[in-house]
Amino acid sequence: MDIIIRNANRLQRLTEDILDVQKIESRTLKLNKERFDLNDLILNVVDDNKNQIGDQNRDLKLIQQLDNASPVWVEGGKYRIIQAISNLLGNTLKFAKDGHCISQCEKGSEKQ
Repeated sequence: MDIIIRNANRLQRLTEDILDVQKIESRTLKLNKERFDLNDLILNVVDDNKNQIGDQNRDLKLIQQLDNASPVWVEGGKYRIIQAISNLLGNTLKFAKDGHCISQCEKGSEKQ
């Protein structure tokens, strides 16, 4: 059931990406700006991608490390930033060789 749900979510994201391209070309894409903690967002994306490693039965390790867990407050298109980080991390996982360690480090500081 979990595999079906993940594949349905991937198909939904693909459909949304195709629609986004159409919106970009027609210049009707709207970004929803909101304030969020970038460190928290990155940790959530990394956690989501940890499952992808297990699904592929590969000998990879995904390590997350935050030197300082203080919030980094940003204002922007949260969903688009999630998409970008997910794509970067997903491509890294897709093309990494077995046995290698993929490390994500982010040093945070309080910014208002």
